[in-house]
Amino acid sequence: FIALEIPCVVMAPKAYVAQYQSLFADVSSVCIVLGGETRSESVRLGLQFLKKHFMPELNDIVLVHDGARCLLSTNLIKRVVESASAHRAAIPALPVSDTIKRVSALGEIIETVERSSLAAIQTPQGFHFSLLEAAYDSAADSNVTDDASLVEKISPVMVIEGEDTNIKITRPIDLLLAEVILAHRVDPK
Repeated sequence: FIALEIPCVVMAPKAYVAQYQSLFADVSSVCIVLGGETRSESVRLGLQFLKKHFMPELNDIVLVHDGARCLLSTNLIKRVVESASAHRAAIPALPVSDTIKRVSALGEIIETVERSSLAAIQTPQGFHFSLLEAAYDSAADSNVTDDASLVEKISPVMVIEGEDTNIKITRPIDLLLAEVILAHRVDPK
């Protein structure tokens, strides 16, 4: 593992805390913290941990990243941080290329959604620490699938270009695709 210059808080399920601590034992900037029952509860706990142990400044950038998107690039991280620094909140996304249908519980098509203004959102999502903390503090129901959903209720969120290779590993075929991506990835020198 590479040495990080900034703190990295890994929110781990209870069953994996010891394994993760062992895995990252030699990386001083990685902190393994017990996560919550939901994604948003884990983010809230991560923010509390950062505030208590690292005392971030109001404008410090915090990135929230899903471990299932393990192929992100350093370039994407830099671009998210730059945009979040300039705009307080930034997330990567790709244009939707598939036709999108809204479907009923019975499986009937309700409508075809115009895709020209749709985007498939990725992580890492970057925010001024104080903004993300305020979004979670003001959320009545914070059980969301991405943090921008909370932040956009109180502040604009900028969208930057994501990466085709920043896939989310959720199905067995995604592992095959990840292997192909890794086999063709060029190491930056």
